[in-house]
Amino acid sequence: MKLAQPFTAHVTASDGMLSTGGSHHAAPSTWHQKMLNTLVRWQHRADQRRHLGNMDDRLLADMGITRADAIQESRKPFWIA
Repeated sequence: MKLAQPFTAHVTASDGMLSTGGSHHAAPSTWHQKMLNTLVRWQHRADQRRHLGNMDDRLLADMGITRADAIQESRKPFWIA
């Protein structure tokens, strides 16, 4: 049984094309990159808020944040800055 080769892709600076090991496709669009950046930002924000909500009062006090402020921030939806 032959194992499938892993998918690899490279964007070359000279032609802006995406090489997949034989054929060329247009590089990912700016729209796709912006969407990916947004999804990463949202995930990071959700992680930060979850961690903030789990901190103990001593850590919050060290940062100058009250428990009420931490709860309020941790309950915000990830898409709201």
